[in-house]
This record gives sequence, C-alpha cells and structure tokens, in this order.
Amino acid sequence: MWPAEEYTRVTFETAKPVRHQFFEVPDPPRLVLDLEGVELDAELKSVVGKVREDDPYIKQVRVAVNRPNVARVVFDLKSAVKPSVFPLAPAGEYRHRLVLDLYPEKPRDPLLALVQPGPDPIGEIAKAPVVEPAAAPELPVVRLDPGKAAPAKADARPGAPKVDRMVTIAVDAGHGGEDPGARGRRGTREKDVTLAIAKRLKERIDREPGMRAVLTRDGDYFIGLAQRVQKARRVQADLFVSVHADAFVQPHARGSSVFALSERGATSAAARWPPSARTSPTSSAG
Repeated sequence: MWPAEEYTRVTFETAKPVRHQFFEVPDPPRLVLDLEGVELDAELKSVVGKVREDDPYIKQVRVAVNRPNVARVVFDLKSAVKPSVFPLAPAGEYRHRLVLDLYPEKPRDPLLALVQPGPDPIGEIAKAPVVEPAAAPELPVVRLDPGKAAPAKADARPGAPKVDRMVTIAVDAGHGGEDPGARGRRGTREKDVTLAIAKRLKERIDREPGMRAVLTRDGDYFIGLAQRVQKARRVQADLFVSVHADAFVQPHARGSSVFALSERGATSAAARWPPSARTSPTSSAG
C-alpha cells in the first residue's frame, strides 16, 4: 500500500493472473474486491495490518472467504472515491500484479496547492543543512510569457531586482511507490534519493526572488509519466526538471550529469545506448 493525497495504491502480487470482480457500496462507502482462485492465507490476511492511520482514503480492510475458491477483500473508506482496478503483466523483479488505485472524487488542484501549501515532511537527507554558494551578482528574471502575470513574492534582500511575474519550475522526483528505480550497493533506493533531492531543490528555488517550485510528487507513491507532465502544464510551469539517480555499468562512477532532451534525436553516444546499457542492477545508484 502506498497512501498519498493524490491517491492510494494497493498492489496484490501473485504467481499467476487472478480473475477478479469489484463493486462499490455507498453507505457507508466501501469497495469490495473478489479474488477468484485465491486462498485466505496468512499472506492475504496481512493486508489488514498494512493500512496506515494517515491514509486519506482507506479506513480499514477486512478479508474473508466469500464462497468456495473466492476470497473477498473489503475496503472501508473514509469518503467516496473513484476506483481504478487493472492487472499488470510481469516486469523486472515483479510477478503478476493486480493494482487498485483509489482517487478522490474531486482531484487535488495543484494550483491551489501553490497558494496554500500543506506540511511537507522530509527525510534525513532533505533535512541536512543547505550549503550556500558563493555570492553571485543578481540577474533579472526573464519575462518568458508576459501574458501569465502573477503577483510576485516579497524579497527582503536589498537591491533585489523587480519581478514582473513568478517563474514556476516543476520539480519531478523520479520513480516512487512500487517503482523503486535503481538500487545502491547498500540498498539505497533511487526513489528515496530523488525525492530528497527534489525537496531540497524546491526549498532553494522558493528562496529565490520571483521563483517558485511545485513538486510532481511529495511522497512515496507512483505517478505515471503522462500525469507528471499534466501537473506541470496545469500550473503553467516554465521549466520541467526531472531528478534521477541512475546506476551505471561501473560502480566507481561518481558525480552528476544534466540530460537535456533534443527534439532532433540523440545528441551523444550515451544517449543512443539502450536503457539496459545505461543501468545495471549490480551497479550502485549514482
């Protein structure tokens, strides 16, 4: 289970595809999922203890035998949801999966989140003090689109340039949820590293006059590529920055890289490599 304000995802992993049916009960709100050919064993019963108190949508889970050879999983909900249930074929280290996504009836508005940001708990990496770079001359904010005027946030620094409008940057932490990304030699997961970096980057951007950042994800949950792009477009972002911590074919690789998309094809030899050549499960996350 991966609960988040955006949605809660529940994934059942099985050795073979599972036939299923689901339906909703309105009062009180419940979602009923019937799994055919699944035994009510200790593994399935363990889903009951995986519900977190801070889950925005799931209050509790109950499991039982509905009829011979059919296990029933009942999700008691905190409010009505828009469910999406779909299977996924085996991929990578995963076997067959049945995915249940619970979306709010009224989706969260990222524009409202910019105006009224909620609490943003961060991990130990993100809590580390940010080292300020050497002083650099102030540069004026480039007016990329004069039509998108917005009130500028105040800046207390003397001699700060006048800001005509806010420049919005979408900061995208790669991977998340059941998609951990690359793994380091000591078990470090790319999804945790990218989220910590994204939060620190947002903190730095928000301190700049005339600039603000919005995160495509602020917790450990999965977001599809199309949804990430839609979020950036919803807030009319001027720049989309995606953060990753890739593995490499040699574990002693160090440093960082900036990869810019070319609309005219690959611009370097590394960019033309297939994904399997750019990442390796035996390499450490960079």
